[in-house]
Amino acid sequence: MSAHSDPSDPGHANPAPARTNPSPAHALPLHCPYCAGEDLHPHGETHGAWECRECLRAFSVKFVGLLASSRPSSALPHPTARGSR
Repeated sequence: MSAHSDPSDPGHANPAPARTNPSPAHALPLHCPYCAGEDLHPHGETHGAWECRECLRAFSVKFVGLLASSRPSSALPHPTARGSR
């Protein structure tokens, strides 16, 4: 039996705190934006910099922010209108 309790267990003693500002360190690219390669590795000491070992390019990924919805609320799908017949 593991010494650590299962966080999905309702009786888990120390639940992780809710994140209001997710760390950018957790935003990992899955594909190279240039060649769609998957052989990505951190590049140097620069935070958010990655290197693709398939096309030999280095790039960075940065979260800029959330966009305000430009669509009127009447154009948004209603949450209960899930394929009602």
